[in-house]
Amino acid sequence: MEPFAIARDVVRPVALGLAAFAMPVLLVMAPRDRASVIVFASSSERAAEAVALAGGAILSRFGEFGLIALSEQPGFAGRLYGAGASLVIDAAGRGGCLPQSKRS
Repeated sequence: MEPFAIARDVVRPVALGLAAFAMPVLLVMAPRDRASVIVFASSSERAAEAVALAGGAILSRFGEFGLIALSEQPGFAGRLYGAGASLVIDAAGRGGCLPQSKRS
């Protein structure tokens, strides 16, 4: 079997299946305007800096590298990424099965 045939017959369907699974998950986790978000960065200090630069308020810590934050201004998630956040997700579910630290 040619290497390109393997890619066509195996890799492409697997990639499409993963994308079909990931899209609904990503849509559920997408941050919304005027809603609390979980902000991840290389450290909680870096996440706090991103929240401050993006004009938000810190509500609580979330694990070792995250914070739960809120801004009433639209576009908060985009500003967080611009300020150095690694990942911003909707906090409505509080991260599902991710461990949470006690409120600080």
